[in-house]
Amino acid sequence: MALEFGLGRYDRHDPKKSEAWTARWNTLDKNDKEFAYNHLSFYLLFTDIGMVTEKSIPHIVARLRIHSPDILTDIEKCLGDTDLKVYLRKFIGFSANVNTTTSTEFIKRMTEKTKHQLPRLTEKEATEISKIPDVFSLI
Repeated sequence: MALEFGLGRYDRHDPKKSEAWTARWNTLDKNDKEFAYNHLSFYLLFTDIGMVTEKSIPHIVARLRIHSPDILTDIEKCLGDTDLKVYLRKFIGFSANVNTTTSTEFIKRMTEKTKHQLPRLTEKEATEISKIPDVFSLI
């Protein structure tokens, strides 16, 4: 399925909705449009959040910090002194065809996605590690 996005629910068959969408889009400057078009929809996809709202903004930022910390750092560098949570307010109403998941579901998905990166540490091995004496007591 293609990733679809826009400000509000764009509907080319409903003139009022498409006019409202176009008017809202035209309030953004060139850099904001580029951010929305080239980045924001993918950030919503990464974070499992379908729409930018006042309530979803802190979750988007927190989930980006977990899912894509490097991307979050790059965004913050580009924004300079502007806080990402403040910047995202420009995009309230921006949506993508992404199902919004609970925090628990998001963490579960992230755990499933990354658990193969960790070597297995059994309870027996963990116990053995904890029994290793302090390095300074060996001197």
